[in-house]
Amino acid sequence: AGDELAYQIAIKAIDAGILSRLLRIERIWILFPLMRREELASVERAVDLLSHVVEEGIREGDPECNTISRKRGLRTWSLQVELLKKYHRFPVRNILLGRQNTPEETEYLQSSEQAFSSTSGFHTMLGHTFSTVGIE
Repeated sequence: AGDELAYQIAIKAIDAGILSRLLRIERIWILFPLMRREELASVERAVDLLSHVVEEGIREGDPECNTISRKRGLRTWSLQVELLKKYHRFPVRNILLGRQNTPEETEYLQSSEQAFSSTSGFHTMLGHTFSTVGIE
């Protein structure tokens, strides 16, 4: 329920042109609800907007944006698009949402490629924690 509300607020802010009036870090954070949706158009829009915000920050010497870039933030966001195109959902969420992996998703989750994304590691850790305490 909170994810949908956050998404609606973000969309209204974007459509109303409010982003340009926010601090750079606020623009980054307000776009994250778009990144969290398992909807390709939403994630592509977020990656495009986030990339512009970070690139603008790098040009202006913003150390936070340099950190995001160095820590593979832009690459991780682009990976979200690739995952949605391939699987139509985020496989790292399957265990948390009680979904069965497809064989292709299982192969991906066991690969070193999925370890690239810091969010994948977080979801995998949560999934392991939940299954360890009996939450399936």
